[in-house]
Parts: sequence; structure tokens; C-alpha cells
Amino acid sequence: MMREAFNQMECLAYDPTLSPHYEVFLIPFLPDDPKSTPLDPETPQSEWPPSSYALQVFSSATGRWEEKLFGREGPAAGTIADMK
Repeated sequence: MMREAFNQMECLAYDPTLSPHYEVFLIPFLPDDPKSTPLDPETPQSEWPPSSYALQVFSSATGRWEEKLFGREGPAAGTIADMK
């Protein structure tokens, strides 16, 4: 999958009852205009969400961005094409 074809949205995760620190996740999404960023022809048929996926995560505790691997629990919701 061509990661550069995806835009990214910053999402804040913070629970002050658990910790004074927060994390920011960069969540990929397809642009509204598919012609603006060409996808590999196989990408629309890829399962979504994938069984595992690496995201960039910023931690206020460390002050750094890190790549974290996340695993899906259960079956895929569909394909990338279905999500549009």
C-alpha cells in the first residue's frame, strides 16, 4: 500500500484520570478526490482495517514521535473501497 497516497489526521488521546501525559496519533485516511493522489491499483481491494498497522504516535512523556504497531481484533470491516 502506498502510504503517501493517504492524508493524515492528528488525533489526541488523553485521560487525565490515568496520567498527566497525552499521545497524538497520526491516522491515515483517503483523500476525497481519488484523482489527486494515485493509489496502487490493488489498494482499494485491501482489507480495512488491516490485520496489523503501524502508526506514528507522539508521546508527551518522551517528547518524541515513535512508530507503534497495532493489531486488529476480529474480522475486517470491509475493503478500503468500501470505506469510501
